[in-house]
Amino acid sequence: MLFVNQVCSGVWGKAKKDNLSTRRGRSYKILLTIYLLLHNFAKTHETSTSEKVASELKKIIEKNQQSDIVVTFDVPSSETLNKITIKTKAHTDRAEKLKMISDALENQALGSQKRVLDLLKSEKSVKSRILWITNQLSIKSASAALIAEIAAVDEVTKIDIDAELEMIEPLKDPVDNLLNPPPRPRNSKYGQLTYGLETIKVPEVWSQGYYGQGINVGIIDFGIDVNHDVIRDSFIGTNNYGWFDPTNDTGLPNDHHGHGTHCLGTIVGHNGIGVAPGSRWMACEVTKDYSMEMFHTSAVACLQHFYCPGDESGRNRNCSIAPRGSSRKLYDAALPFKYSDTFLIFATGNFGPFCTTTALPQAIADIFSVGSTNYLGEVHWSSSGGPGINGSIKPAVVAPGIEVLSSCLNNTYCIKSGTSMASPHVAGIFALLLSKNPNLKNEEMWDVLINSTEPVTPTNKKEQCEKPPTSQYPNNRAGYGRINALKAIINVKIP
Repeated sequence: MLFVNQVCSGVWGKAKKDNLSTRRGRSYKILLTIYLLLHNFAKTHETSTSEKVASELKKIIEKNQQSDIVVTFDVPSSETLNKITIKTKAHTDRAEKLKMISDALENQALGSQKRVLDLLKSEKSVKSRILWITNQLSIKSASAALIAEIAAVDEVTKIDIDAELEMIEPLKDPVDNLLNPPPRPRNSKYGQLTYGLETIKVPEVWSQGYYGQGINVGIIDFGIDVNHDVIRDSFIGTNNYGWFDPTNDTGLPNDHHGHGTHCLGTIVGHNGIGVAPGSRWMACEVTKDYSMEMFHTSAVACLQHFYCPGDESGRNRNCSIAPRGSSRKLYDAALPFKYSDTFLIFATGNFGPFCTTTALPQAIADIFSVGSTNYLGEVHWSSSGGPGINGSIKPAVVAPGIEVLSSCLNNTYCIKSGTSMASPHVAGIFALLLSKNPNLKNEEMWDVLINSTEPVTPTNKKEQCEKPPTSQYPNNRAGYGRINALKAIINVKIP
Protein backbone atom coordinates (compact mmCIF):
# COMPACT_ATOMS: atom_id res chain seq x y z
CA MET A 1 0.00 0.00 0.00
CA LEU A 2 1.00 3.61 -0.33
CA PHE A 3 2.07 4.96 3.03
CA VAL A 4 0.76 8.43 3.77
CA ASN A 5 1.76 10.09 7.00
CA GLN A 6 -1.33 11.97 8.09
CA VAL A 7 0.54 14.18 10.55
CA CYS A 8 3.98 15.09 9.35
CA SER A 9 6.06 14.95 6.26
CA GLY A 10 4.93 11.77 4.60
CA VAL A 11 7.11 8.72 4.08
CA TRP A 12 8.30 6.85 1.06
CA GLY A 13 6.11 3.80 0.44
CA LYS A 14 5.91 0.97 -2.09
CA ALA A 15 2.70 0.41 -4.02
CA LYS A 16 1.41 -3.15 -4.28
CA LYS A 17 0.61 -5.16 -7.41
CA ASP A 18 -2.52 -4.50 -9.41
CA ASN A 19 -5.01 -7.11 -10.60
CA LEU A 20 -3.54 -8.65 -13.75
CA SER A 21 -6.68 -8.37 -15.84
CA THR A 22 -7.12 -4.75 -14.91
CA ARG A 23 -3.49 -4.16 -15.76
CA ARG A 24 -3.90 -5.73 -19.20
CA GLY A 25 -7.09 -3.84 -19.81
CA ARG A 26 -5.34 -0.59 -19.10
CA SER A 27 -2.26 -1.39 -21.20
CA TYR A 28 -3.81 -0.34 -24.52
CA LYS A 29 -4.72 3.06 -23.12
CA ILE A 30 -1.21 3.44 -21.68
CA LEU A 31 0.44 2.57 -24.98
CA LEU A 32 -1.77 5.01 -26.85
CA THR A 33 -1.10 7.81 -24.37
CA ILE A 34 2.63 7.15 -24.46
CA TYR A 35 2.50 7.34 -28.23
CA LEU A 36 0.69 10.66 -28.11
CA LEU A 37 3.08 12.06 -25.52
CA LEU A 38 6.41 10.88 -26.86
CA HIS A 39 5.73 11.27 -30.56
CA ASN A 40 4.04 14.64 -30.33
CA PHE A 41 6.83 16.29 -28.32
CA ALA A 42 8.51 17.57 -31.47
CA LYS A 43 5.32 18.65 -33.20
CA THR A 44 4.00 22.18 -33.14
CA HIS A 45 0.53 21.06 -32.12
CA GLU A 46 0.47 19.34 -28.72
CA THR A 47 -2.45 17.99 -26.76
CA SER A 48 -3.34 19.59 -23.44
CA THR A 49 -2.15 16.40 -21.77
CA SER A 50 1.28 16.69 -23.31
CA GLU A 51 1.53 20.35 -22.36
CA LYS A 52 1.39 19.38 -18.69
CA VAL A 53 4.76 17.65 -19.03
CA ALA A 54 7.75 19.99 -18.70
CA SER A 55 10.01 20.13 -21.75
CA GLU A 56 13.08 19.00 -19.79
CA LEU A 57 11.17 16.00 -18.47
CA LYS A 58 10.08 15.10 -22.00
CA LYS A 59 13.69 14.91 -23.09
CA ILE A 60 14.61 12.73 -20.13
CA ILE A 61 11.81 10.21 -20.60
CA GLU A 62 12.47 10.01 -24.33
CA LYS A 63 16.03 9.01 -23.47
CA ASN A 64 15.69 7.00 -20.24
CA GLN A 65 12.00 6.05 -20.14
CA GLN A 66 11.86 7.07 -16.46
CA SER A 67 12.63 9.97 -14.11
CA ASP A 68 12.10 11.28 -10.60
CA ILE A 69 9.17 13.65 -10.94
CA VAL A 70 7.15 16.27 -9.07
CA VAL A 71 3.44 16.46 -9.83
CA THR A 72 1.62 19.74 -9.16
CA PHE A 73 -2.15 19.82 -8.70
CA ASP A 74 -4.88 22.28 -9.58
CA VAL A 75 -5.59 23.91 -6.21
CA PRO A 76 -2.53 25.92 -5.13
CA SER A 77 -1.60 25.59 -1.48
CA SER A 78 -1.62 29.39 -1.28
CA GLU A 79 -5.33 29.39 -2.17
CA THR A 80 -6.11 26.92 0.61
CA LEU A 81 -3.93 28.91 2.99
CA ASN A 82 -5.75 32.16 2.23
CA LYS A 83 -9.07 30.54 3.11
CA ILE A 84 -8.02 28.85 6.33
CA THR A 85 -6.05 31.79 7.74
CA ILE A 86 -9.25 33.85 7.76
CA LYS A 87 -10.57 31.32 10.27
CA THR A 88 -7.38 31.14 12.33
CA LYS A 89 -7.07 34.88 12.92
CA ALA A 90 -9.33 34.67 15.95
CA HIS A 91 -7.24 31.91 17.53
CA THR A 92 -4.44 32.89 19.87
CA ASP A 93 -3.14 29.40 20.63
CA ARG A 94 -0.21 28.73 18.30
CA ALA A 95 -0.50 24.92 18.44
CA GLU A 96 -4.16 25.18 17.48
CA LYS A 97 -3.28 27.40 14.52
CA LEU A 98 -0.63 24.96 13.36
CA LYS A 99 -3.05 22.07 13.44
CA MET A 100 -5.87 23.93 11.68
CA ILE A 101 -3.62 25.15 8.89
CA SER A 102 -1.79 21.87 8.35
CA ASP A 103 -5.05 19.88 8.43
CA ALA A 104 -6.56 22.15 5.79
CA LEU A 105 -3.50 21.89 3.54
CA GLU A 106 -3.28 18.13 3.94
CA ASN A 107 -6.98 17.51 3.35
CA GLN A 108 -6.87 19.62 0.20
CA ALA A 109 -3.83 17.73 -1.05
CA LEU A 110 -5.37 14.32 -0.38
CA GLY A 111 -8.51 15.37 -2.23
CA SER A 112 -6.68 16.82 -5.23
CA GLN A 113 -4.28 13.90 -5.46
CA LYS A 114 -6.73 11.03 -4.93
CA ARG A 115 -6.89 9.86 -8.55
CA VAL A 116 -3.11 9.84 -8.93
CA LEU A 117 -2.68 8.09 -5.59
CA ASP A 118 -5.12 5.45 -6.81
CA LEU A 119 -2.98 4.99 -9.93
CA LEU A 120 0.08 4.44 -7.78
CA LYS A 121 -1.58 1.55 -5.94
CA SER A 122 -1.23 -0.54 -9.10
CA GLU A 123 2.45 0.23 -9.70
CA LYS A 124 5.35 -1.98 -8.67
CA SER A 125 8.05 -0.58 -6.41
CA VAL A 126 6.95 3.02 -6.83
CA LYS A 127 7.96 5.34 -4.01
CA SER A 128 6.08 8.56 -3.45
CA ARG A 129 5.70 11.33 -0.90
CA ILE A 130 2.76 13.66 -0.52
CA LEU A 131 4.00 17.24 -0.23
CA TRP A 132 0.79 18.66 1.17
CA ILE A 133 2.41 21.95 2.11
CA THR A 134 2.66 22.79 -1.63
CA ASN A 135 -0.04 20.39 -2.95
CA GLN A 136 2.51 18.39 -4.88
CA LEU A 137 3.41 14.73 -5.14
CA SER A 138 6.98 13.47 -5.39
CA ILE A 139 7.47 10.18 -7.25
CA LYS A 140 10.74 8.28 -7.59
CA SER A 141 11.70 6.55 -10.87
CA ALA A 142 8.38 7.19 -12.60
CA SER A 143 8.15 5.34 -15.91
CA ALA A 144 7.06 6.91 -19.17
CA ALA A 145 3.87 4.90 -18.92
CA LEU A 146 3.08 6.19 -15.45
CA ILE A 147 3.87 9.77 -16.44
CA ALA A 148 1.46 9.43 -19.35
CA GLU A 149 -1.30 8.18 -17.07
CA ILE A 150 -0.73 10.93 -14.54
CA ALA A 151 -0.79 13.60 -17.24
CA ALA A 152 -4.26 12.43 -18.23
CA VAL A 153 -5.66 13.18 -14.76
CA ASP A 154 -7.72 16.37 -14.80
CA GLU A 155 -6.50 17.63 -11.41
CA VAL A 156 -2.87 17.54 -12.55
CA THR A 157 -1.56 20.87 -13.84
CA LYS A 158 2.15 20.14 -14.27
CA ILE A 159 4.65 17.30 -14.19
CA ASP A 160 8.30 18.25 -13.86
CA ILE A 161 11.65 16.79 -12.89
CA ASP A 162 12.72 16.88 -9.27
CA ALA A 163 15.01 19.83 -9.90
CA GLU A 164 18.42 19.96 -8.32
CA LEU A 165 19.10 23.20 -6.48
CA GLU A 166 22.58 24.64 -6.78
CA MET A 167 24.05 24.93 -3.33
CA ILE A 168 25.99 27.94 -2.12
CA GLU A 169 29.08 26.70 -0.38
CA PRO A 170 31.09 28.79 2.08
CA LEU A 171 33.73 31.05 0.58
CA LYS A 172 37.22 29.71 0.16
CA ASP A 173 39.72 31.18 2.64
CA PRO A 174 41.44 33.54 2.64
CA VAL A 175 38.53 35.77 1.69
CA ASP A 176 40.00 39.08 2.80
CA ASN A 177 43.38 40.70 3.04
CA LEU A 178 43.06 40.59 6.81
CA LEU A 179 46.16 39.52 8.68
CA ASN A 180 44.73 36.58 10.59
CA PRO A 181 42.31 38.51 12.84
CA PRO A 182 41.89 36.87 16.24
CA PRO A 183 38.72 34.75 16.17
CA ARG A 184 38.21 35.34 19.90
CA PRO A 185 38.89 38.54 21.88
CA ARG A 186 41.13 38.06 24.89
CA ASN A 187 39.59 40.56 27.26
CA SER A 188 35.97 39.47 27.54
CA LYS A 189 34.55 38.97 31.02
CA TYR A 190 32.65 35.99 29.59
CA GLY A 191 35.87 34.27 28.59
CA GLN A 192 36.93 33.74 25.02
CA LEU A 193 34.06 34.59 22.69
CA THR A 194 33.96 34.70 18.92
CA TYR A 195 34.30 38.16 17.41
CA GLY A 196 30.79 37.84 15.97
CA LEU A 197 29.18 37.54 19.40
CA GLU A 198 31.14 40.54 20.65
CA THR A 199 30.32 42.59 17.56
CA ILE A 200 26.56 42.18 17.83
CA LYS A 201 26.54 42.69 21.64
CA VAL A 202 25.46 39.21 22.66
CA PRO A 203 27.29 39.20 26.06
CA GLU A 204 25.30 42.27 27.10
CA VAL A 205 22.09 40.31 26.47
CA TRP A 206 23.36 37.35 28.48
CA SER A 207 24.08 39.69 31.38
CA GLN A 208 20.33 40.38 31.52
CA GLY A 209 19.62 36.67 31.93
CA TYR A 210 18.55 35.79 28.40
CA TYR A 211 20.32 32.81 26.83
CA GLY A 212 17.53 31.47 24.61
CA GLN A 213 16.25 29.23 27.38
CA GLY A 214 12.95 27.47 26.70
CA ILE A 215 13.22 28.00 22.93
CA ASN A 216 13.64 25.33 20.25
CA VAL A 217 15.46 26.31 17.08
CA GLY A 218 15.75 24.37 13.86
CA ILE A 219 18.18 24.22 10.97
CA ILE A 220 17.82 22.90 7.42
CA ASP A 221 21.29 22.09 6.18
CA PHE A 222 23.76 19.39 5.04
CA GLY A 223 23.59 17.53 8.34
CA ILE A 224 24.71 17.86 11.97
CA ASP A 225 27.48 16.18 13.96
CA VAL A 226 25.40 15.40 17.02
CA ASN A 227 28.45 14.23 18.98
CA HIS A 228 30.17 17.62 19.06
CA ASP A 229 30.67 18.84 22.63
CA VAL A 230 29.15 22.29 22.10
CA ILE A 231 25.83 21.06 20.64
CA ARG A 232 25.40 17.46 21.84
CA ASP A 233 23.55 18.16 25.09
CA SER A 234 21.06 20.59 23.56
CA PHE A 235 19.68 18.18 20.93
CA ILE A 236 15.93 17.89 21.36
CA GLY A 237 16.08 14.15 20.64
CA THR A 238 14.72 11.82 17.99
CA ASN A 239 11.66 10.99 20.10
CA ASN A 240 10.63 14.63 19.73
CA TYR A 241 11.02 14.64 15.94
CA GLY A 242 14.38 16.35 16.32
CA TRP A 243 15.91 14.79 13.20
CA PHE A 244 14.50 14.22 9.72
CA ASP A 245 16.35 12.98 6.65
CA PRO A 246 13.83 12.72 3.79
CA THR A 247 16.33 11.53 1.18
CA ASN A 248 18.67 9.13 2.99
CA ASP A 249 16.30 8.10 5.80
CA THR A 250 18.99 8.07 8.48
CA GLY A 251 17.88 7.63 12.06
CA LEU A 252 20.34 9.92 13.86
CA PRO A 253 21.88 13.30 13.05
CA ASN A 254 25.07 13.01 11.03
CA ASP A 255 27.25 15.35 9.00
CA HIS A 256 29.78 14.52 6.29
CA HIS A 257 30.58 18.10 5.29
CA GLY A 258 30.72 20.28 8.40
CA HIS A 259 28.58 23.11 7.04
CA GLY A 260 25.50 22.36 9.15
CA THR A 261 27.54 21.68 12.28
CA HIS A 262 29.31 25.02 11.86
CA CYS A 263 26.05 26.94 11.38
CA LEU A 264 24.31 25.26 14.30
CA GLY A 265 27.26 25.98 16.57
CA THR A 266 26.82 29.70 15.91
CA ILE A 267 23.17 29.48 16.91
CA VAL A 268 23.20 27.34 20.06
CA GLY A 269 26.80 26.26 20.71
CA HIS A 270 28.31 26.39 24.18
CA ASN A 271 31.88 27.47 24.95
CA GLY A 272 31.55 31.03 23.64
CA ILE A 273 30.57 29.82 20.15
CA GLY A 274 26.79 30.27 19.99
CA VAL A 275 24.45 33.23 20.37
CA ALA A 276 21.73 31.31 22.25
CA PRO A 277 23.41 28.50 24.24
CA GLY A 278 20.27 28.02 26.32
CA SER A 279 18.19 26.85 23.35
CA ARG A 280 17.59 23.33 22.11
CA TRP A 281 17.79 22.32 18.46
CA MET A 282 16.29 20.10 15.79
CA ALA A 283 17.52 19.62 12.23
CA CYS A 284 16.66 18.37 8.76
CA GLU A 285 19.16 16.95 6.25
CA VAL A 286 18.56 18.03 2.64
CA THR A 287 21.43 16.48 0.71
CA LYS A 288 21.48 13.18 -1.13
CA ASP A 289 23.84 10.32 -0.30
CA TYR A 290 26.20 12.55 1.70
CA SER A 291 26.88 14.63 -1.41
CA MET A 292 26.37 18.35 -1.95
CA GLU A 293 23.25 17.65 -4.04
CA MET A 294 19.95 19.08 -2.87
CA PHE A 295 16.65 18.62 -4.68
CA HIS A 296 13.41 20.56 -4.63
CA THR A 297 11.44 17.80 -2.92
CA SER A 298 13.98 17.45 -0.09
CA ALA A 299 13.80 21.16 0.73
CA VAL A 300 9.99 21.14 0.67
CA ALA A 301 9.86 17.95 2.77
CA CYS A 302 12.11 19.55 5.39
CA LEU A 303 9.93 22.64 5.63
CA GLN A 304 6.87 20.40 5.80
CA HIS A 305 8.40 18.36 8.61
CA PHE A 306 9.18 21.47 10.62
CA TYR A 307 5.61 22.67 10.20
CA CYS A 308 4.22 19.45 11.65
CA PRO A 309 1.89 20.07 14.61
CA GLY A 310 1.67 17.88 17.68
CA ASP A 311 5.41 17.71 18.30
CA GLU A 312 7.89 20.06 19.93
CA SER A 313 8.54 21.98 16.75
CA GLY A 314 10.36 25.18 17.48
CA ARG A 315 9.63 28.78 16.70
CA ASN A 316 12.71 29.51 14.64
CA ARG A 317 14.09 27.86 11.52
CA ASN A 318 17.47 28.78 10.10
CA CYS A 319 17.63 27.92 6.38
CA SER A 320 21.32 28.50 6.00
CA ILE A 321 21.41 26.90 2.56
CA ALA A 322 20.63 29.79 0.22
CA PRO A 323 19.65 27.67 -2.83
CA ARG A 324 20.32 29.32 -6.19
CA GLY A 325 18.05 28.73 -9.14
CA SER A 326 15.23 27.56 -6.91
CA SER A 327 11.54 27.87 -7.64
CA ARG A 328 8.55 29.76 -6.34
CA LYS A 329 7.37 26.50 -4.80
CA LEU A 330 9.97 26.86 -2.06
CA TYR A 331 8.27 30.13 -1.17
CA ASP A 332 4.91 28.35 -1.21
CA ALA A 333 6.33 25.85 1.30
CA ALA A 334 7.60 28.68 3.50
CA LEU A 335 4.39 30.73 3.40
CA PRO A 336 2.41 28.79 6.06
CA PHE A 337 5.07 29.64 8.66
CA LYS A 338 4.17 33.30 8.30
CA TYR A 339 0.67 32.61 9.59
CA SER A 340 1.74 30.48 12.57
CA ASP A 341 4.39 32.75 14.13
CA THR A 342 7.35 30.62 13.10
CA PHE A 343 10.11 32.85 11.80
CA LEU A 344 12.18 31.67 8.82
CA ILE A 345 15.62 33.17 8.28
CA PHE A 346 17.53 32.70 5.02
CA ALA A 347 21.11 33.39 4.01
CA THR A 348 21.08 35.87 1.12
CA GLY A 349 23.86 34.18 -0.86
CA ASN A 350 27.48 34.75 -1.84
CA PHE A 351 27.01 36.26 -5.30
CA GLY A 352 28.24 39.79 -4.63
CA PRO A 353 29.34 42.35 -5.33
CA PHE A 354 26.76 42.20 -8.12
CA CYS A 355 23.29 43.60 -7.61
CA THR A 356 20.00 41.69 -7.93
CA THR A 357 21.81 38.48 -7.01
CA THR A 358 19.42 37.43 -4.24
CA ALA A 359 17.70 34.25 -5.44
CA LEU A 360 14.24 32.86 -4.73
CA PRO A 361 12.76 32.56 -2.24
CA GLN A 362 15.05 35.06 -0.49
CA ALA A 363 14.29 37.75 -3.09
CA ILE A 364 10.59 37.82 -2.18
CA ALA A 365 9.63 40.80 -0.05
CA ASP A 366 8.34 38.94 3.01
CA ILE A 367 11.26 36.51 3.33
CA PHE A 368 13.81 37.62 5.93
CA SER A 369 17.29 37.32 4.42
CA VAL A 370 20.70 38.08 5.95
CA GLY A 371 23.90 39.39 4.34
CA SER A 372 27.43 39.20 5.74
CA THR A 373 29.94 41.60 7.28
CA ASN A 374 33.63 41.08 7.94
CA TYR A 375 35.83 41.45 11.03
CA LEU A 376 36.26 45.18 10.32
CA GLY A 377 32.50 45.71 10.37
CA GLU A 378 32.14 46.21 6.62
CA VAL A 379 29.56 44.62 4.33
CA HIS A 380 31.63 42.01 2.55
CA TRP A 381 31.95 42.23 -1.22
CA SER A 382 30.73 38.63 -1.62
CA SER A 383 27.37 39.24 0.06
CA SER A 384 24.53 39.15 -2.48
CA GLY A 385 22.86 42.45 -3.24
CA GLY A 386 19.33 43.58 -3.93
CA PRO A 387 16.89 44.73 -4.90
CA GLY A 388 14.58 41.76 -4.68
CA ILE A 389 11.29 41.09 -6.42
CA ASN A 390 9.16 44.20 -7.00
CA GLY A 391 11.99 46.39 -5.76
CA SER A 392 12.04 44.99 -2.23
CA ILE A 393 15.08 45.78 -0.07
CA LYS A 394 17.53 42.88 0.14
CA PRO A 395 19.05 41.82 2.44
CA ALA A 396 16.90 42.71 5.45
CA VAL A 397 19.93 43.01 7.75
CA VAL A 398 23.59 41.98 7.83
CA ALA A 399 25.59 40.12 10.48
CA PRO A 400 29.13 38.78 10.98
CA GLY A 401 29.78 36.15 8.33
CA ILE A 402 33.44 36.34 7.36
CA GLU A 403 36.06 34.24 9.17
CA VAL A 404 33.59 32.97 11.75
CA LEU A 405 34.87 30.43 14.25
CA SER A 406 32.44 27.64 15.14
CA SER A 407 32.06 23.90 15.64
CA CYS A 408 33.37 21.51 12.99
CA LEU A 409 33.48 17.76 12.38
CA ASN A 410 35.08 15.32 14.82
CA ASN A 411 34.69 17.63 17.80
CA THR A 412 36.98 20.28 16.32
CA TYR A 413 36.64 23.99 15.53
CA CYS A 414 37.17 25.77 12.25
CA ILE A 415 36.69 29.10 10.50
CA LYS A 416 34.23 29.47 7.61
CA SER A 417 32.99 32.47 5.64
CA GLY A 418 29.80 33.44 3.82
CA THR A 419 26.22 34.51 4.37
CA SER A 420 25.59 30.97 5.66
CA MET A 421 27.70 32.00 8.64
CA ALA A 422 25.83 35.32 9.05
CA SER A 423 22.23 34.11 9.20
CA PRO A 424 22.84 31.83 12.24
CA HIS A 425 23.78 34.91 14.27
CA VAL A 426 20.33 36.36 13.54
CA ALA A 427 18.63 33.03 14.26
CA GLY A 428 20.34 33.01 17.65
CA ILE A 429 19.20 36.56 18.38
CA PHE A 430 15.66 35.50 17.58
CA ALA A 431 15.91 32.79 20.24
CA LEU A 432 17.22 35.34 22.77
CA LEU A 433 14.26 37.61 22.10
CA LEU A 434 11.76 34.78 22.46
CA SER A 435 13.28 33.81 25.79
CA LYS A 436 12.27 37.29 26.96
CA ASN A 437 8.86 37.31 25.27
CA PRO A 438 7.68 33.95 23.87
CA ASN A 439 4.46 35.55 22.60
CA LEU A 440 6.09 37.61 19.84
CA LYS A 441 4.28 37.50 16.51
CA ASN A 442 6.13 37.29 13.21
CA GLU A 443 5.37 40.87 12.23
CA GLU A 444 6.51 42.09 15.66
CA MET A 445 9.76 40.16 15.36
CA TRP A 446 10.41 41.57 11.90
CA ASP A 447 9.91 45.12 13.19
CA VAL A 448 12.19 44.52 16.18
CA LEU A 449 15.01 43.13 14.05
CA ILE A 450 15.06 45.86 11.40
CA ASN A 451 14.83 48.56 14.08
CA SER A 452 17.71 47.12 16.11
CA THR A 453 20.60 47.79 13.76
CA GLU A 454 23.61 50.05 13.34
CA PRO A 455 25.24 51.55 10.24
CA VAL A 456 27.94 49.73 8.29
CA THR A 457 29.84 50.43 5.09
CA PRO A 458 30.49 48.22 2.07
CA THR A 459 34.01 46.90 1.54
CA ASN A 460 34.09 49.04 -1.58
CA LYS A 461 32.27 52.29 -0.85
CA LYS A 462 31.39 52.63 -4.54
CA GLU A 463 29.27 49.49 -4.43
CA GLN A 464 25.66 50.58 -4.70
CA CYS A 465 22.62 48.65 -5.87
CA GLU A 466 20.08 51.11 -7.27
CA LYS A 467 18.54 53.59 -4.84
CA PRO A 468 18.93 54.50 -2.03
CA PRO A 469 22.71 54.99 -1.78
CA THR A 470 24.68 52.96 0.76
CA SER A 471 24.86 56.04 2.98
CA GLN A 472 21.12 55.79 3.57
CA TYR A 473 19.13 53.02 5.25
CA PRO A 474 17.66 50.70 4.25
CA ASN A 475 19.74 50.00 1.14
CA ASN A 476 20.36 47.02 -1.11
CA ARG A 477 23.82 46.20 0.24
CA ALA A 478 23.28 46.27 4.01
CA GLY A 479 19.51 46.31 4.32
CA TYR A 480 18.60 48.13 7.53
CA GLY A 481 22.15 47.69 8.85
CA ARG A 482 24.06 45.29 11.08
CA ILE A 483 21.94 43.60 13.71
CA ASN A 484 22.53 44.57 17.35
CA ALA A 485 21.32 42.02 19.91
CA LEU A 486 21.34 44.49 22.80
CA LYS A 487 19.16 46.98 20.95
CA ALA A 488 16.83 44.14 19.99
CA ILE A 489 16.39 42.84 23.54
CA ILE A 490 15.69 46.38 24.74
CA ASN A 491 13.07 46.80 22.00
CA VAL A 492 11.20 43.69 23.16
CA LYS A 493 8.73 44.19 25.98
CA ILE A 494 8.17 41.61 28.71
CA PRO A 495 4.64 40.18 28.27
